[in-house]
Amino acid sequence: MSAGGEEPRVDASRWLEALEWHTTLCEADKSALTSSRLRAWQQWYGQPDNQRVFDQLSRLLTDHLRYGQCANPSAAELETDRYDPSVSIKEWCNAHRVATAKKAPPPAKTRWRNASLAFLLAAAALAGLLVLRPSWLPKVGGRPGPVVYQTGAEELTKISLPDGSTVTLGGHTKVRVDYTARRRSIQLSFGEAWFQDRDISNWPFVVTAGRGTITAIGTAFLVNRDSDRVVVMVTAGTVEVSAEARARRLLALGETPVPVQPIPTIRLERDQQLSYRDDGTVGRVTRSDARSVTAWTRGLLVFDDAPLSDVIANVDHYWSRHILVSPAAGQLRFSGLVYEDRIQDWLDGLSRIFPVAIDDTGANVCVRTPDSRSWQSQCSAPARQITSAHSP
Repeated sequence: MSAGGEEPRVDASRWLEALEWHTTLCEADKSALTSSRLRAWQQWYGQPDNQRVFDQLSRLLTDHLRYGQCANPSAAELETDRYDPSVSIKEWCNAHRVATAKKAPPPAKTRWRNASLAFLLAAAALAGLLVLRPSWLPKVGGRPGPVVYQTGAEELTKISLPDGSTVTLGGHTKVRVDYTARRRSIQLSFGEAWFQDRDISNWPFVVTAGRGTITAIGTAFLVNRDSDRVVVMVTAGTVEVSAEARARRLLALGETPVPVQPIPTIRLERDQQLSYRDDGTVGRVTRSDARSVTAWTRGLLVFDDAPLSDVIANVDHYWSRHILVSPAAGQLRFSGLVYEDRIQDWLDGLSRIFPVAIDDTGANVCVRTPDSRSWQSQCSAPARQITSAHSP
């Protein structure tokens, strides 16, 4: 910082510019965002200090939208709150658990009545499962057998399922729907889908993607399946994610296989997300924003400090051409917006933001660092074949 105090004024000016750009990109009419305006944004964002301030501002505004509506506790809630702030939350919870366990058990008569009631409820549920389900399923399940839905690279389709649930498919996405008496199963082969399930007791809604499954509990959630990664984001309710353990290595002749420890089920709530990969790697639970993660349903892709490899894998779903990225370029971090109908403009501007070269081979578009010329041979691979059929 200079003695004359120039740096704070410069930084304040940069924050104001970042706020102005954020407002323009998020709230302005798309017709006002001309190619020249987008180039000006890319040039401004290409400066490291501007990028740093813009990313900080985006996170602050996201946190404000997420937590700004949280209400303070009411007087009645404060009156019944027994938390002792002089100890840590963990210590208080342990003491509270011990105190609760020491409470006297209910009288024998009450225990007998509770056990009888539980037995009757269990018997009624079992009878409903065995008697009502077979007659109910054909009415809800529609025609027998699985149904496959698939979109092209520039399509967006909303599907109404027979049980009242809905699925919104993004570009270049394929799902397989199969309803049985035991569960409602959906397999996401590739692409991005937003599931809004109808909560039906004893009939779980399960999505399989990659090496994991997502079980809905009356909720809405997104699943994004790339080449080797799955991202689960909850927009309402709760889901349980169960990913398979890391794949076993190939054993030499005569070696004894070593058991693989299973990965415990992880519960996600609203505005939480989790990723896992085909090699068994599971990321940590992080926060997300429902409006941002569903922006693709409105023609907008939003990224916050994401690896360029993940960004391009997502953008690739919404373009008729195939985009490849070199390993070195894929490690660069990107924050910003991509309009689904202006992907070519976004690609043209990447070289103004990052030290990358854009190679157009006709079949593919390749993003690479200048020192990765040996990787260029992969750009001549055949173009991806895109289909656009909805097959029953």
